[in-house]
This record gives sequence, C-alpha cells and structure tokens, in this order.
Amino acid sequence: MTERQMFVPRDQIATAFRTAATIDADRFRREIDDAVEQDPLSRDW
Repeated sequence: MTERQMFVPRDQIATAFRTAATIDADRFRREIDDAVEQDPLSRDW
C-alpha cells in the first residue's frame, strides 16, 4: 500500500482545473444561500 499524499502540488491542481468550467462567484453564493439552511441553531439534533 502506498502512502496517501496530504498535499497536491500546485502544478497538478492547475492542470486538473485548466479545462474546468468557470463560474460567477456572486451567483454561486446567492444560489447556495437560497438553497441551504445555514442557521446552526435550527437543527433537530
């Protein structure tokens, strides 16, 4: 068994995401805020 890498070299990350779609960060945050309940006190546990 080989040891798992804890960190991935920057060039490998850049290569992996080079062809990834770009997103509008503001739109992404708005959509997440609309879709996810983020109140930590409203949970039933």
